[in-house]
Amino acid sequence: VTMAGGMKFRDPALDMALCAAVISSAWENPLPPDCIFIGEIGILGQSARVSFTGQRLSEAERLGFKKAFVPVMPEKEMPKLKKMQVVTIDDLHSLVSKSGLFNEKKD
Repeated sequence: VTMAGGMKFRDPALDMALCAAVISSAWENPLPPDCIFIGEIGILGQSARVSFTGQRLSEAERLGFKKAFVPVMPEKEMPKLKKMQVVTIDDLHSLVSKSGLFNEKKD
């Protein structure tokens, strides 16, 4: 993905965030600034874990994020988080339904 200013991102962990942003834009519903999306999205819309998900979640909580959407991961890999809610996502459909962000298109 190439972003404004010519920056290129090759980390597959950005896939879910990019999909959430595109869906949010299409539905004209802004994403809350305290949510984070971490995970790879396959060509059929399925989610997949990425490297260092536990460390990414811990850092996101330290930075003040309140809710994280991540692919299903083993309980032993889930860090102990005090203030952040973690929502597991199987695919893009579950991202849309579990996030509650895209329920109704604004006119």
